[in-house]
Amino acid sequence: MNPTQAQLQSLQDCRLYLRAYSLADITSACGHRITKQAWNGTPSINCQPARWINVHKPKQNDWVIWRDFLRRAFLYPHADHRRLRQSLGNWLLPLDQTWNWWVQDDLLYERRPNARVPESPWRAWSRRYTHTNQGNRRRFHNPTACLQPLPSPTLTRAEIELNHAATIASILSTGDHTPATPAPLLNTLEARLKALPPEAAWAASSLNRSDDGESFCEAIANGTAAVVSDGSLKLGFGTAAFILAGGTHEITGVNQVPGPIAEGDSHRCELSGLYGAVVLVNEICSLFNITSGSITIACDNKSAIKCCHRHFVPKPKFHNYDLIQALHQAIINSPVTWLPEHVKGHQDSAPLLRSLTYLEGLNVRMDWLAKAYWRALARSSPTLPTPLHQSLSGEGWQLWEGQHKISGPSTDNLYSIIQTPLTQMWWIRNKFIREAAAPLIDYDATEALFHKIPFNRRRWIVKHSSSNCGVGTTLKAWNFQQDSICPRCGHEKETAGHVIRCHGHGADEVFAASLSTFSKVMEEEDTDPHIVDAISRSLTAFRSQTPIQMRGLPRNIRQAIKDQNKIGWRQFAEGLAAKQWRLLQRRSYRRQGSKKSINKWCVKLLQAVSNIGWKQWEHRNHIKHRVLRPRHKQAIEMLDQEITDRFIEGHTQLLEGDRYHASQNLFRLLQKPVHYKQAWLMNVMAAQKRYMELQAEANEQIKLSRNSSLLVRWIETNQV
Repeated sequence: MNPTQAQLQSLQDCRLYLRAYSLADITSACGHRITKQAWNGTPSINCQPARWINVHKPKQNDWVIWRDFLRRAFLYPHADHRRLRQSLGNWLLPLDQTWNWWVQDDLLYERRPNARVPESPWRAWSRRYTHTNQGNRRRFHNPTACLQPLPSPTLTRAEIELNHAATIASILSTGDHTPATPAPLLNTLEARLKALPPEAAWAASSLNRSDDGESFCEAIANGTAAVVSDGSLKLGFGTAAFILAGGTHEITGVNQVPGPIAEGDSHRCELSGLYGAVVLVNEICSLFNITSGSITIACDNKSAIKCCHRHFVPKPKFHNYDLIQALHQAIINSPVTWLPEHVKGHQDSAPLLRSLTYLEGLNVRMDWLAKAYWRALARSSPTLPTPLHQSLSGEGWQLWEGQHKISGPSTDNLYSIIQTPLTQMWWIRNKFIREAAAPLIDYDATEALFHKIPFNRRRWIVKHSSSNCGVGTTLKAWNFQQDSICPRCGHEKETAGHVIRCHGHGADEVFAASLSTFSKVMEEEDTDPHIVDAISRSLTAFRSQTPIQMRGLPRNIRQAIKDQNKIGWRQFAEGLAAKQWRLLQRRSYRRQGSKKSINKWCVKLLQAVSNIGWKQWEHRNHIKHRVLRPRHKQAIEMLDQEITDRFIEGHTQLLEGDRYHASQNLFRLLQKPVHYKQAWLMNVMAAQKRYMELQAEANEQIKLSRNSSLLVRWIETNQV
């Protein structure tokens, strides 16, 4: 249908004016047609919520749009009637608080939400029998207040029409409801877990148990109950395992960590295990009517175990806020007291100098179980399962971007969702990034880099990338200098891209030292030697503007170079890396059996690469502002010549009080610093200007004196 923004606003105004939540609020009681009132733009007397916002009445043109879209969406397009293409069926609830008219036998009941007598919100209308049967409708009259409570729940909702005097009500249609199914008996743990909503069932659906939790309830009463969890995360896919121990029988469970999962986010895996354990414990307590007691809850993640304190307050800025809030709400709703305790993880991989504690042993077991469950899920399908983005029971407000869930509604996340597409399009529109290369960029690594480096470096990268830094072409455009010549090599146009490619005045030595430092930093991070070699070759070729030599490099490394070529190597030096580098290094870490973070490696990579450009920028500024260059040397020679000429003139054009300027030794004066000589020259020029001004005034006075003398002589002698 593709309505415009103005049409959507008109439809919204009409809906609000009719006080309608859904299609059922503007259809007849039988669910077969749109009501006459809703079609003509009159609020219904049959179905009205007790409270509603104040809205203005839409204009006639809005109702035309309203009827047009109703016909196109729900009715037969070319028919004049208001019958729905598909009826709504029976009502789900036998009684609700929004429908006002109900019929039972010969009585019509009217609910009055705004009745003057709150104790009597109902009126009963009596059946009116007539000799004629007009339209085959049942009519009711003589409404009287009902003092008794709500009538029998077997009432049938009715759509009515009142006459002009509102004294006779005619039934237009009635609607039946679907008989309620009896609630299942929840007298077993399995039945209670099946009755959980999907938002909570995922966390405790895979269990291994020998009882319904009776022995665990005894442990709660004795104060020996313990809950321990652990998680496993690989390749962006996570699992969690938990155990309920302390009694004669243990209950273990596993679950798949819901998305989104960031790279290396073990915190979310731990929260998933804790949440599943608390949900299971709450169901056991509800099954056996446990109202008090204490349970020790433990895991090897300090940030996750802090969330289990009853007085902990979740904040939207927290990472994984959705799971934190859901866990916190489950603990608040729990009838028992939770005692958080942190245990050291992976004790089985360290040399055992002592025996493991009870909780440490349980944590090791859950670590094995989580890893085993991860391997089982990975083998169950030809491709690695992806984390499911879903709602969580108790998390409250949610933030979604399409089908992708945002784990926390923080200011940074909201700003990123709104502004990131606009920012990326700005860089593409201004041709700093190619549109085809945008999907290849690892923006997560760029964001992490900007959080790591100081503010002055961030500002330099942005200004340098957008060509708004103080290079020759920019300074000339800003009228800060008369030319755009490079201070190092003398190139006639010094641009931001020229800074890293310049070969003049020691730039090659600086680049070689920076590249050597880059290689050392990457070796310290256990980087794949092929990656270091490929990046070094590519940066050298980019700087010398020659083709990249890819002979001897593996195929996957060549593909990474091709992706980076599409993005640009200047952009790489400014913080925009290809995603392929992350994938290659992750595989390298897996081959090495290393547990180093790939996110930290990406930050180190971009830091080391951006340092190459930064060193070139610092060297360029050092040459421009602190080293004597040919242009500066020529300017100093001109300054010395001008000082010499002014000094030779001596006292001839200086006043008595300014002649001390020429009393210095010329040789010593020329040995002074540049700023001293500039100040001396400016002072002498100002003194000479004052001398010339006074001399001009004196000459004017002499001329006036001569003219006055001639006039007096003519007056006295009458001779000219």
